[in-house]
Amino acid sequence: MNLEYLKENWISDININVMRELWDNSAGDYYKKPVPEIDKDSFLCYMKENGGIDEEYTTLDIGCGSGVYSMALAPYVKKAVGCDLSPKMIETANLRAGEEKLTNTEFVAVDWYACDIEEYGWEKAFDVVFAHMTPAVGDYVSLEKMLLCAKKKCFIQKNVRRTDKIQDELFVKLGIPVKKDNDPLISNAFSYLWLNGYEPKVSFHKEVWNADREYEDAVKWYINRAKQRADISANDEDKIKEYLRDCVEDGLVREIMSATIVTMHWDM
Repeated sequence: MNLEYLKENWISDININVMRELWDNSAGDYYKKPVPEIDKDSFLCYMKENGGIDEEYTTLDIGCGSGVYSMALAPYVKKAVGCDLSPKMIETANLRAGEEKLTNTEFVAVDWYACDIEEYGWEKAFDVVFAHMTPAVGDYVSLEKMLLCAKKKCFIQKNVRRTDKIQDELFVKLGIPVKKDNDPLISNAFSYLWLNGYEPKVSFHKEVWNADREYEDAVKWYINRAKQRADISANDEDKIKEYLRDCVEDGLVREIMSATIVTMHWDM
C-alpha cells in the first residue's frame, strides 16, 4: 500500500444528509448526557497521560456531537472548539455551555468532509485536534484536514468489530449486509501516518454498553441507520416499526452494543 493508493481508494461512502438527520433527531437524548469528568473518563485520561491537555492549549473536537468532551476540557485548556454536521447538536452544545457558564468554548455547525479549514482560519490553529467516536474522520481527505489543523498532537478513538443486537437482527430481516469487518479508519489511518513519517501509538480495550430510546425515537434512529447502508422502501420501514414494537420493555427500546475500542495518537 502507498499514499497514492490510499488517496484513490480510501473514500467515505457516508450519506451526509441522512447522517445529519439521524443526529439532529438524537440531539434531545444527548442533551441529557452528563459532561465527563477529566480524571474518570478513559479517553480524557488517555489524552492527559499523553500530553494532550494543557492550560495554554487550544483544542478542536471534530464531530463533537453535543460538545460534552470540549466542555470537559474547557476548565483545563485555553480554548475548546467543537464542530459537527448536526445543527441541532450544535444548538445543544451551545445551550449546555451556557448552562455550565463556560466562556472559552465555541461550537460550529459544519460538515467536516466539506469544511474549508482555510475559510474558518483553522489551519495550524489548534495545539490538539481529536475525533472521539465519530464518523466525521473516515477517509483520506478528512484525516489529512485533521492533521493540517494540528500543531502538537492528534487523538482518535473509534469502535471496531462492533455488534448491535437489535440493529444487526433488523438488518438481517431487511436483507442488509451486517458489517463485521474492521472499520477501515484505524488500519488506513495508521498506514497514512506511517507512510508520512509519523509514529502513531495504538491501544485498545473491549466495552459493552446500552442505549435506551423511546419507541418513536428508536424508529427514527433505525430507519436512518438502515438508510446509511441501503435504499429502503416504505414496506421496509413498516418492518422496522413492527420489529421494534416487540423490543419495547418498560416503554423503551434497549440496544446492547459491544465493540473493541481503539485509541490512537501521534505527535505532529
